[in-house]
Amino acid sequence: GWAFCGSLGSERRREYTMVGDVVNLAARLMQADTDDAPFLCDEATQQAALSRFTFAPLPPMNLKGKTEPVSLYRPLGKIPHVIRPQTALVGRRAERTILVGRVQALFRGAGGGTILLEGEAGIGKSRLLELVVQHAGLIGLPCLVGVGDAVERGTPYHAWRPLFRRLFGKAGALEQLALGPEYVQRFPLLNSILPLDLPENEITLQLSGQTRADNTRDLLLHLLEQVLASQAQPLLVVMEDAHWLDSASWALLLALTHRIEPMLVLLALRPLADPPLEYQLLAEVASTQRLRLEALSKADSVTLIRQRLGVSDVPEAVAELIHQRAEGRPFFSEELAYALRDSGLLRIVAGECQLDSDIEALRALAVPNTVQGTITSRIDQLLPTEQLLLKSASVIGRAFSFELLNDLYPIQSDKANLVSTLEHLVQLDILQVDPAQPQGYLFKHAITQEVAYNLMLFAQRRQLHRVVAEWYEQHTPPDDLDNLYPLLAHHWRKAGVQIRAIYYLEQAGEQALREGAYQEAAYFFEEVLEEAREELSVLQRAGWERQLGEAYFGLGKLAASRAHLEQAVALLGWQVPTSSSHLTFNLLRQAGQHLAHHLRSERGGVEEDERARLEGARAYERLASMHYWANERLPTLHAVLNMLTLAERNTPTPELARAYANMCLVAGTLPLHPLAESYRKRAKKIAGELGQLSSLAWVLLVTGSYAIGVGQWQSVEEDVGAAVELYQRLGDQRGWGDSLVVLAYVAYFQGDYDQWRRRSDELYRLARRSNNRQHQGWALVA
Repeated sequence: GWAFCGSLGSERRREYTMVGDVVNLAARLMQADTDDAPFLCDEATQQAALSRFTFAPLPPMNLKGKTEPVSLYRPLGKIPHVIRPQTALVGRRAERTILVGRVQALFRGAGGGTILLEGEAGIGKSRLLELVVQHAGLIGLPCLVGVGDAVERGTPYHAWRPLFRRLFGKAGALEQLALGPEYVQRFPLLNSILPLDLPENEITLQLSGQTRADNTRDLLLHLLEQVLASQAQPLLVVMEDAHWLDSASWALLLALTHRIEPMLVLLALRPLADPPLEYQLLAEVASTQRLRLEALSKADSVTLIRQRLGVSDVPEAVAELIHQRAEGRPFFSEELAYALRDSGLLRIVAGECQLDSDIEALRALAVPNTVQGTITSRIDQLLPTEQLLLKSASVIGRAFSFELLNDLYPIQSDKANLVSTLEHLVQLDILQVDPAQPQGYLFKHAITQEVAYNLMLFAQRRQLHRVVAEWYEQHTPPDDLDNLYPLLAHHWRKAGVQIRAIYYLEQAGEQALREGAYQEAAYFFEEVLEEAREELSVLQRAGWERQLGEAYFGLGKLAASRAHLEQAVALLGWQVPTSSSHLTFNLLRQAGQHLAHHLRSERGGVEEDERARLEGARAYERLASMHYWANERLPTLHAVLNMLTLAERNTPTPELARAYANMCLVAGTLPLHPLAESYRKRAKKIAGELGQLSSLAWVLLVTGSYAIGVGQWQSVEEDVGAAVELYQRLGDQRGWGDSLVVLAYVAYFQGDYDQWRRRSDELYRLARRSNNRQHQGWALVA
């Protein structure tokens, strides 16, 4: 804080002093210290010194002169300043030449594209990435580095969050976005990536699903474009452990390759059995290069072992044993060499590696055949406190903070030595200091974290997961918990606390569905349905089934979507026809019920659950859409009638407006035009009164599509033109493009070919920008 430091008084009498609120606070803290905490500091001091010291949080204290309790911290000790040895990369000559050459070409502005660096775990991908990032830094090339995480793979943009927060922070993001006033209304969409805490507005509150995902991604791209424009340099993007990227991170990565040039994307990942669509699209591009890392030769393996042990040579018997077991896999070779050293079979004396037994004893040694077994043997040779620390940290994840580890570690008397224990584990090359977070550490390899985790008893894991979950809940402001839903769902599930796990799985699923992260939404709803085998209520289970169906629809998995939507309807007690005769009977019954409802002009009884009817209407709406595009006329009519019957029994909702619009379209195909006109008016009236922009735009588009069939050109121009304006306002490029298709056909049917061409060209430009291939095809047909 601010303080005056200097002489105070006159020329005859004065004193050298410090005056200010921060000085008074320091005096109060000095008076408040105890034998257990002889040194105290406030949060500002703690934050400023995080890179040099570790701290333990203390309960807030009321101090004289302060209206609110002051957050206090106790310094624990210095953070060990560990410099990772800058050892030369062993082998990989061909890959090094390619990667460095592509980076050099990018720096000259002559190259870009994508490189897929693939290989099994522990084959050396990370080491090559280090080389590339280091080279980019030496030549002054801007480089963005993200990392996938197994625990966080259900969190949207988890690989990008630290990256954007380092680039911008709160003030930086708002400053960059201020350059584009058209983005102002969408600022709150960045809350899930940057710590902005901006309230939602009338636009962002109405964005959901793919539209919300598209708008969020567009904002992030805008941020990066602004930064790169100010630097006027190419960009290198590096993603490590890309096999653990969430779907939103993949989508942003793909969009970057379309929007920003020149740019080189380097992805390091394990071979994927079921690669995401974005990976497949990247792999198909002509400029994409795939590099497959294979095992090291024996000579390179020996060089690597000498380097890691810090010796000039390795006994031939040892080299042969390690190469035979590790089969040229670098990480396995390193761990095996360390295990032999730690066990005492190898002694390092004055830079020389000596075998502490005869060759026959070495050959008879039960050396593990897997890297997991080798790591287990290394951990077994550690001190009990070191073993417990690794196991505790493994529950948090590959990366962890000292603050959380300190609170999680179960033995209070050992906590004073945690810093020195961490330092020793770093020296053993089991852990590394994590430069991405203050007081952060990470396991050298994900395999090490997995092995340490699996060494614990089931009961130990459950208890530690519970502590981690509670720690996050207690240390996170309630308004920020939504960013931790996937993480909390993971820890509460592992802790075996079903009620909490179900709650966070449901919250994470709904959040993912709203954000358009359909892959994650499907996962969470599958998990919550599995977790809650004894359902809390039929309505809740039906809601999960319906939302799972929506998620699969978003993924294009229509068979799975239909199955779960029909299951939702069946759980709620409504009909799902199983045969053509059953379908015909149900259609007649629904038509009769619908007519009787209008004659009575009354809503359903109180005993019918309004939420159940709403869930049913939503499920039938999605089923109607699938039947319509599959050209299944009777199932479409059945689903639309059921949707309408349920929606009409509730107070007016956007679902009711869309049901009327659907009935307008269905009645027009029968053709029953007076009935279609009646539904058209009702749809527009309800949608206009409710004021939900996305539903109003959709209603105008659908009723405008009906108007084409009856040649009401002016009505089409007015309704669909208004829909275009609404979709533009919402940033809904799909709806915008669909509306342009309708307007183009209106011009064509009227013989206005110039207008037809202009609208088709506009559609093509929009489709290229949004990478919508269907719209591109429609535009090119014109």
